[in-house]
Amino acid sequence: MTISPSRSAPANWSPAWRKSWGRQGGSAMRDRVAEWLRQNERTIAPDWIKLVRTQGGERDRKLTTRELERQFFTDFYHALVLAVEQDSEAPLVETIERIAATRVSQDFQLEETLDIFFLLKRLIWDRLIQFYSAEAALSRMYLLEPTFNRCFRLLSRAFTRASRKLLSERLMEAEFMTRRLAIATEEADRALSRLRILYNVSRAISSTLDLDQILAAVAENLMSVAQIDRCAVWLVDKAGQELSVATVRGIEAERLQGAYLSVQENHSVVTRAFRTRQLQIAGRVEAEDALAPLFPQRSLLAVPLQGEEQPVGVISVDRLAQDRPFETAVIEMIQSIADQTGVALHNTRLYEELVELNRHLDQRVRERTEELARLNREMAKLDKKKSDFVAIAAHELKTPLTLIQGYAEMLAEGGIENMPPEMLRRQMMGIVKGADRLRMIVEDIIDVSLIDTEVLALNLELTSLSNVIELACRDQMEAAQDRDVAVEMEPCQDLPYIEADALRLHQVLSNIIGNAIKYTPDGGRVRVSARHIPSQADQPDFVEIVISDTGVGIDLDEQERIFDKFYRVESPDLHSSSKTRFMGGGPGLGLAIAKGIVEAHGGRIWVESEGYDPVRCPGSHFHILLPVRSAWEDFRGRETAKD
Repeated sequence: MTISPSRSAPANWSPAWRKSWGRQGGSAMRDRVAEWLRQNERTIAPDWIKLVRTQGGERDRKLTTRELERQFFTDFYHALVLAVEQDSEAPLVETIERIAATRVSQDFQLEETLDIFFLLKRLIWDRLIQFYSAEAALSRMYLLEPTFNRCFRLLSRAFTRASRKLLSERLMEAEFMTRRLAIATEEADRALSRLRILYNVSRAISSTLDLDQILAAVAENLMSVAQIDRCAVWLVDKAGQELSVATVRGIEAERLQGAYLSVQENHSVVTRAFRTRQLQIAGRVEAEDALAPLFPQRSLLAVPLQGEEQPVGVISVDRLAQDRPFETAVIEMIQSIADQTGVALHNTRLYEELVELNRHLDQRVRERTEELARLNREMAKLDKKKSDFVAIAAHELKTPLTLIQGYAEMLAEGGIENMPPEMLRRQMMGIVKGADRLRMIVEDIIDVSLIDTEVLALNLELTSLSNVIELACRDQMEAAQDRDVAVEMEPCQDLPYIEADALRLHQVLSNIIGNAIKYTPDGGRVRVSARHIPSQADQPDFVEIVISDTGVGIDLDEQERIFDKFYRVESPDLHSSSKTRFMGGGPGLGLAIAKGIVEAHGGRIWVESEGYDPVRCPGSHFHILLPVRSAWEDFRGRETAKD
């Protein structure tokens, strides 16, 4: 019959077997069994390993013989021998604890390890049967049974403890990894937030050249950093002498609005950052700092904004003073933003300068264009005036020449010796009258030329202005009577004598009074008045002459231009060589000559009129202001000095 050992003590043994076992028991038997185990170690241990490779658990079967040899088989076998010999579990404890720890760490189950020990128990039984009789083999196996039971019990307990320890370690490791993951996640979130801020700032400053928008984007994005309570951007003025807050965001931002600092201020974190071109950190703003009242009990970080050649400003961020400083990553982010902002501000200023230059150039172009257009208009008017003058001068010259030619031909055809004296006198007077008219036209042209070249000479002497006015009025009486225009002269005998060229003043008054008569309808009135204006603090004595008429008036736009040479208000088609015809045009030289003579005396001439209205006839008032002492000598002295 075949006998095999069970996993527990042989409970079905007969009383005879048990009696036999009792007789054979004791320490002597244990020593013999232990010695037998030692003697057969060389065969039992390798066969045990082979048995595990063929009949062990799935994972153990996958191991090589060498890998199994490096495990616990030899150590356990030696401990088993000692436990049998000493009838104690003490030699097994350390080895089984180590086996359990190793197998648990490798995720082996308890059943898989128990199977290995059962395979050893079966292998030992097989070898006992080969060496001893059935009764002797059973007695020895019965002696080994308690030792194996201790092994199984110790292994179960060790597995439980190792599993609990491993679970605890893995739980602690999981908690540690969870904390590490939370810290890493938080750091990743902060890094992502910093990257998002950098991206937002980069996008904002690259999409605009507007200074306010760039500064607002920088301050608002930096305010999203948890460590920052307030952010301000300081810009230096064009002179490079003063830093002032251009924009500010955050807690108590209004306290920094309008703040400024001299660049030369030594006791300030902001100015040190600007001058040294390096970031400055104050864990707590010191009392001697110029900005201490604006940053009470606060930590301050100042980063310069680098321009192309020199800083253009400073970014300052602050928060309540704490033991923990600003994080390095936050400082690096602010430095990166400051570098980008400095370049953007430099580009913005270049753009603003370019815009201002373009605006200035556009303005200059518009001004020059307007000036050229005005000059073109003036040239066109001048060309028209010259054309009109040529037409008028030709008419003016042609009329007296025709008169002279006609009378000369009559004298030539009729013969002077056969002509009655009265007829001869009339023809001779006609020739003289025509010659006088030619002389006057030529003299006017010469006077205009002298005035243009500033070589008009004055014969200054003490002159009674009232006599000159009276003579000029008398000379125009005949023309006024032809038109039924009353010429009135207000009393002016109390006027002082003045330094003047009497003939030239007579020429001026005659031209103006003659014009007043010509542009006053029949039945109208021309009044001449004069008054003395005493000297004041910085003004000498003056005499003012006013020639007023009840004529058609002068348009407001024409009141300065009528004094230009060749300028005529009416069309050249209305030209008339008559001095009395109503609104008959002349050569357009009289008022230009009058202005030149008055200004040569150091005086001024102008006209006042409500406007041109041939129906209502608002009239005109010509004012002539003359100094009592002429400025001609001073003018001539300056011209001589120039030469």
